[in-house]
Amino acid sequence: MHPTAGEAVAAAQPPLDPECEKLVAALRKRCPDAFPKGPLKPGQPAPPVPLPVETAQALYNATFAAAAGPPQARAAGGVVWTQSDAELLVRLSKIRVRLLDGLVLVGVPVFCEQTQGVEIVVAFAVGAKDAPAGMVIATESAPRGPAVIVDRWGDALTAAAHQALIALAQSIAGAAGQDVDGVPLLPAALEASPDGLQILPQARHAFDRRANA
Repeated sequence: MHPTAGEAVAAAQPPLDPECEKLVAALRKRCPDAFPKGPLKPGQPAPPVPLPVETAQALYNATFAAAAGPPQARAAGGVVWTQSDAELLVRLSKIRVRLLDGLVLVGVPVFCEQTQGVEIVVAFAVGAKDAPAGMVIATESAPRGPAVIVDRWGDALTAAAHQALIALAQSIAGAAGQDVDGVPLLPAALEASPDGLQILPQARHAFDRRANA
């Protein structure tokens, strides 16, 4: 049985820890000064972590796959969503991310009987070097693509793409270090440029401290 579009997004799991650890390990070796040397005090920010385009693409593909549905719902090369009597194949292996100053464009290849294979583009406005925005992420009223797909599947595609972007930031911040309570750091800011993404990890503030059980 295939998941509905809503169930697919709701069933998302945390980003793939092994993939995240592998990418962060490479970043630590490449940019050792971009990671905190020890636990952070409440509210203390860590150095911003740069993600080159290739790394951002690889990690985003992993987080989008988790947001699109559980592994048991996967079809060849993707996952099939259902809504009433309609089905949409989302091709997970071919997700494309284009990064501009303050803009993340996510290209999602899909297939249905009415359109055959097409790409739906979900655009997100995020922070930029000269225009920081914290973790504020804005999008258009609907994705870009054929109306027959966007009208029925647009909300689910936007939700999955947005959840994947948040999960990417959370996975990098959490892997970057811990606070004094042993709790993974949180993303405090996300910026995009043609060179890649940049995530600012930060320790939880004093009122939100959580001891590591």
